[in-house]
Amino acid sequence: MKIGKWGEEAWWCTWHDSQIISISGCHAWPEYSKHAWRLMVRTATIKQYRGRAPGSLRYMHNDFNWGHILSHQVKHAEHKGATELYFTTNSDTSGDHNSLRTNKAIAKTFEPNGLAKLVEKDATVFYTKQNVWRILSSGWNY
Repeated sequence: MKIGKWGEEAWWCTWHDSQIISISGCHAWPEYSKHAWRLMVRTATIKQYRGRAPGSLRYMHNDFNWGHILSHQVKHAEHKGATELYFTTNSDTSGDHNSLRTNKAIAKTFEPNGLAKLVEKDATVFYTKQNVWRILSSGWNY
């Protein structure tokens, strides 16, 4: 997870029956832009809980991280002075199948609904080929 390795960072967990079932972090990302934060870092959900969060499939609310934690990370980063909010998705076809599925889901849900915009395709971010998405705060309902 690399907790404690990102500099200024924060982490959120979803608990069920005294067990962490989902986790996601965010961190300041001055390497990308002076006032940027990278959200949805190292997201993970235990397999049997994937897609089981309450809410709409249209906005990926059925995912604990994307549908429920992301809005808290947006607020946290803005509170810390972020003026640019990003997340990355793995885009290398030789990578993890679940990561590639997330990339496709973001393209089909967040971008058409005005929640995020692809700003850099196949960028190398921390030694991994990823797409960089800018979060469009105007689309978030918190």
